[in-house]
Amino acid sequence: MTNPSDLLDHISLHDSVVNSVVWDSSNGELRLRVELGNYNQVGYDASKDPEIIEGTLAFYGVSDLRYEPEEAFTIWNQQIDGEIVETTAESDGARGARLRILIVVIEYGSNRSTPYIFEFTTTGADWTPDPSPAGAG
Repeated sequence: MTNPSDLLDHISLHDSVVNSVVWDSSNGELRLRVELGNYNQVGYDASKDPEIIEGTLAFYGVSDLRYEPEEAFTIWNQQIDGEIVETTAESDGARGARLRILIVVIEYGSNRSTPYIFEFTTTGADWTPDPSPAGAG
């Protein structure tokens, strides 16, 4: 588990696609399924690295979660995905970090875009890439 501010300092989430957001209130975990724009990462080499890496961005010890709109956890399906357009992190002392994630959600059927805002305090975070398919990369 990593300090949330450090994690966001080391990976760029801008333009990454969000396929789902899941809130597990019983464990205080917020999980985002993400297609990370690897091309935005420090050290990316177009000759050998994949442009996109799918994986899970997990936040632990989440408290004081605020989000809008209300359906932020119920709308995710194949006709809807989102793009991370902004992330901010501020140290919250012993409590960890206060994060704000802005995702613009696109509904393909209606071609409607809606901003989704998640604000929360978290004590830890991890980025876990999915295993590479056999023979890849």
